[in-house]
Amino acid sequence: GPGDLAGRRAQIPVALFGELFWHVAGPVDDGSGPGLRWRGLLVCATDGFLTRVPGTRANRAHFGSTGTSDDSAPFPQLQAQIVCVARDRAALGAAWGPASAGEQTLTWQLVKDHPEIFAAGRVILFDRCWPGAELVAAIARLGAQVICRLKSGLDFPVGAPCGDGSYATRLDTEAGPLGARLIDYTLDTPRDQVDDGRDPGECYTLLTTLTDPAAYPAAEIAALYPMRWSGVETLIGQNKSTITDAGPSQIGRASCRERV
Repeated sequence: GPGDLAGRRAQIPVALFGELFWHVAGPVDDGSGPGLRWRGLLVCATDGFLTRVPGTRANRAHFGSTGTSDDSAPFPQLQAQIVCVARDRAALGAAWGPASAGEQTLTWQLVKDHPEIFAAGRVILFDRCWPGAELVAAIARLGAQVICRLKSGLDFPVGAPCGDGSYATRLDTEAGPLGARLIDYTLDTPRDQVDDGRDPGECYTLLTTLTDPAAYPAAEIAALYPMRWSGVETLIGQNKSTITDAGPSQIGRASCRERV
């Protein structure tokens, strides 16, 4: 049973857990469930996160840590990149590595080792950590579409207006230009309503490989993007549950059990 597995996990090869993960990873619905698809595309999301691992010498040597210049953080950490179905948070795949591994590096790892994650009929929502033109193009070649939020300081050529408020652009890649669209919009949040909040007129910019404005209107794309937060961020919260011996909260839980 589950208790036996937890008690014996130190005796189980790590590779077996990896094989088990990839055996069960994937959609838990055929895609027809409510909210799973938008205009025929399975809505997926991806993001990276850091989590603590047990403070052993082997983990410290392999994973390292962040937040200090001399690797003296209390616990070593691993960096992971996870891709999921946004609506039901079904994990499609994940890559992990040392704390210093970047989100772009781990996403490239998924593209190369598990291209099925980025199959045709899917649209992947990215955060502001710009994946780069070559990575977006690689995902597009596998068949998936991309919607990503852009941070300030990134410049793209602005082409003709598309008639729905978006503008044509392109990504210059080694294989040639890749067509895309830019979508600007504003968003009101509760934080915008207080005196020290952000400027209510702050503009958000999305880049997408969905180039047909008639089939994929800009307003709908802007409305779709918040599913990234409700999808992958919640899944990350679930996967960052404290690992045994990887944080002081384990002690706190043990004390609670003793008092009960």
